[in-house]
This record gives sequence, C-alpha cells and structure tokens, in this order.
Amino acid sequence: MLTLMCFHSARFDARIDDHGAIILFEDQNRNLWNQDLIHLGMHYLKLSLDDKHITDYHLEAGIAAEHCLAKIFETTNWQSIYHQYQKLEILKPSPIIALNLAIIQSKTEGIENSRKSLEGLTKEQALINYQLLPATQGILYLKLGNYKIAIDFLRQALNLIPSAIEKKFIKNKILECQRGITGL
Repeated sequence: MLTLMCFHSARFDARIDDHGAIILFEDQNRNLWNQDLIHLGMHYLKLSLDDKHITDYHLEAGIAAEHCLAKIFETTNWQSIYHQYQKLEILKPSPIIALNLAIIQSKTEGIENSRKSLEGLTKEQALINYQLLPATQGILYLKLGNYKIAIDFLRQALNLIPSAIEKKFIKNKILECQRGITGL
C-alpha cells in the first residue's frame, strides 16, 4: 500500500493544469514527477516482493511502477500493465478493473478492440452511472476522429454529474471535438 501511495503521489503535480483541469496521463509533464518518491516506491515494491503471497496491492503497485519507470509515455510497457491487470481481474474481479483492462487494451490491441470491450461494459450495472465509462468511450472516438459520436459520449458523461475537475476536462474534450468538426 505504501508503494502504491508513493507512485501515485509522485505524479500529483502533473495531474492538474493551471486552470484546474485534469491532464491525461499521456500528456503529463514527467519532469514534474517526484523522482524521490518513485525511487522510494521502487524500494518498497522490491521489499514487498519477498512475500510469497501476491496481493492486489502488489499488482496495483506493479502497474503504477510501469507507468513511473517509462521515461516517455511511448515507452510504457503496456503488455506488462495489461498482463498485471489480467491477474488483478482474476484476483479481485470488478467492473472498474474490467474498465481499466479495456482502456489498456487500446494500447495493446488497438482502439477498435478497446472500443468493443468498452461497449460490452455498458451492460454492467455498476458502471451505468459511472462517468468514466462514457468519457473514455468519447475520448477513444475523439482519437479515431469521429467527433460527433465522441461528443455524444462526452455529453453523456457530463450528465452523470462528474466532479468539477472532471467536468472541466470533459468540457475541454467537447470543445476539441467541436474544433475537429469545424476544422478550426
């Protein structure tokens, strides 16, 4: 748990922009990440691996470590992260873990496969009112250049009453889609 806290805290300063909006992981300035906390997290992670029993905390810390160890977003070991999420889903099945697995799938198997997995999750009762599902669908359609469908999903996410920070992020993505439609 301490390892996980170190990795998440290390990225704290890079997660929100000057206007209070969320910065996607791929757009974060890694120079703002606290390297001391990352090294401390790695130290605790190595110590915890002496345990014979692997817990969900080990897997979650392993996922966070992969993110923190990549010097740039493009060198992230997505296969390792996907594999660890698969183990986590077996150890602690939940719709949220399935959602994260589908998101990472966009990096390992492509956006179209991820989009199909996300579509399957729309039937999960626990995700029906969870704004991250339609927000993620909207972002994937945005990346595919299908701005009108992206806007529909992003508006659906807004209707699910996200936090103020999430709302600002979603509105910015809607504006990005509108610029894509008009070509401006």
